[in-house]
Amino acid sequence: MTAQCVRWGLLSTARINERLIRSIRTAERSELVAVASRDSTRALDYAAEWSIPRAHGSYEALLQDPEIDCVYISLPNGLHTEWAVKAAQAKKHTLCEKPLAVSVEGVQRMAAAARENRVIIQEATMMRFHRQLHTVRDLLAEQSIGDIRFVRAVFSIDMQRAGDIRFDPEIGGGCLWDLGSYPVSFTRAVLQEDPIEANASQVLSDTALTSSSLANCGFRRERSCSLSRRSRDYPTRKYRFLERVAPSNLINPTQPTVGRMVTCESRAKSIDPTPRLSGTLLSWTSRH
Repeated sequence: MTAQCVRWGLLSTARINERLIRSIRTAERSELVAVASRDSTRALDYAAEWSIPRAHGSYEALLQDPEIDCVYISLPNGLHTEWAVKAAQAKKHTLCEKPLAVSVEGVQRMAAAARENRVIIQEATMMRFHRQLHTVRDLLAEQSIGDIRFVRAVFSIDMQRAGDIRFDPEIGGGCLWDLGSYPVSFTRAVLQEDPIEANASQVLSDTALTSSSLANCGFRRERSCSLSRRSRDYPTRKYRFLERVAPSNLINPTQPTVGRMVTCESRAKSIDPTPRLSGTLLSWTSRH
């Protein structure tokens, strides 16, 4: 890796790669050089479709490629730990899809491998680095809608596609891992603290898969949150931040590349309705 460019390899041909491919190619200091699949024909076809210079017929071959600095792991959740550790041992930096792992032990193994091999393993939670989240965090820190006491987060999708790997419990399927990481990560990021207590419940499918779950968390300063996620429901990405007295809400979709609108609604007349950012990134509404 030079100071001018990071050379990327894609560890799998998953559909979500399409989002990263465009980002790599528009970044000034990144270059996409290779893709790997367990099937060499699939790797060659994918490389041709996306104009990727090299195709590897195994994940191991990509990790041994000396011209790759960083790999993107878009494998099923249950395979993240295994291949992130192998990438670290091959001295490759790693951008790993969320959730980083499906167990505490898995995260600890990844962290140990990264330290031992002096590489970075980063969870691909884009929203934590987006201007939208930082704007929301600043607004809350300024108490623009009051002193936050309760956060209600709901993330649901209507998943009906038969055979989707997210329905396979053997490789980390279920809405808890697929959707749950979003409200948990978002709430911790904007409140800038971790919960001190938590309890949760879940509804299991016929295959012992989590099809819906609800968690309640307690924070310091009498703050609390309710986090809900469902894999078979009307698509919803909504977050409400409620302060103590006035019925004020901050509603934020957590997919800023798709919907960048942040709307603040309040009946408190003291709220400044001036937008903090231009364009569609922020919309500020004061209702008296």
